[in-house]
Amino acid sequence: TILRPEMRFDKVLEKYGFSVEVGAFGFPTCVVGRWGRGHPVIGFLGELDALPGMSQKCQLTKEAVVTGAPGQACGHNLLNVSCLAAAIGAKAEMEERAQLRRMYIDSVVGNLKGHLDNTTIVYPDGSKKKVQHK
Repeated sequence: TILRPEMRFDKVLEKYGFSVEVGAFGFPTCVVGRWGRGHPVIGFLGELDALPGMSQKCQLTKEAVVTGAPGQACGHNLLNVSCLAAAIGAKAEMEERAQLRRMYIDSVVGNLKGHLDNTTIVYPDGSKKKVQHK
């Protein structure tokens, strides 16, 4: 079985109230979570490079899950987790400020509005085609 880590991100994004699109931008391994509306659009892009021949079991010794299959080797997996945490944190801050604005004057709380996009993508074929946020 080949694990597809990007497919776990959709469940986390849904849990935190993001609308989720799987297969965005023409990539079957692309997951986009969206929350909010209006501008600015604040984007978080986490990439996972699926490097040829780097399939690995989760253990201390190197052993392929599937010989010759792609896998992680360069730490891009940390980008995804960081972007996911940043998007969830930004959403929480925006929600809290919106609640405080209803109780106090805008100038006291500050105005933090916008739309959040969190994109997680795996390039399974080593493709250099990149996602374009618009």
